[in-house]
Amino acid sequence: MPTPERPFYFASFMPAFAANPAGFTTPDFVSRQTCLNLQITALMSTQRYFEDFSPGGIIPLASRTIDAAEIIEFASEFDPQPFHLDEEAGRRSILGGLASSGWMTCAVTMRMIFDDFLKDSASMGSPGITSVQWRRPVLAGDTLSGLVEVLSARRSSSKPQMGIVTFRITLTNQKAEVVMVQENPIMFECREATA
Repeated sequence: MPTPERPFYFASFMPAFAANPAGFTTPDFVSRQTCLNLQITALMSTQRYFEDFSPGGIIPLASRTIDAAEIIEFASEFDPQPFHLDEEAGRRSILGGLASSGWMTCAVTMRMIFDDFLKDSASMGSPGITSVQWRRPVLAGDTLSGLVEVLSARRSSSKPQMGIVTFRITLTNQKAEVVMVQENPIMFECREATA
């Protein structure tokens, strides 16, 4: 546990050193700092930069099952139309059952993208969504999976440290039916800026 004598960065860095009742010496700190630098370098080397995306590249997204409770929770807060809130109302609608809001499908897609490649990238954000098409309803119990295709990659002319990659995200259900297609650019830091 961190104390005034043993600050957080010492106590939390390595449990073996944190348990040392004699305290820490300068060589301990140097060896821990060297180890930390190696860990940071390893993390940075697994990060995806602009140069790591080439047109035609495909990134698979892990599957996720959508349940009724999360459909209703999202709809209650953001899109309270009857077919998103009530199973019977959903069955009576053209959707055929309790259906996710399209905006929830977009939010779930964003989480899938983050989990499967964005969290390990040098993302600088996005200027927006170019297009989104909801092709089929996402119903309670559907399992979604997807593919992210790199459509284009270009270096920014005004910001040489940044590249812009345009993606097409195709989301399918467990029957391999396309439920959503989205296209949007994402800005990434370049591994090496050009002058």
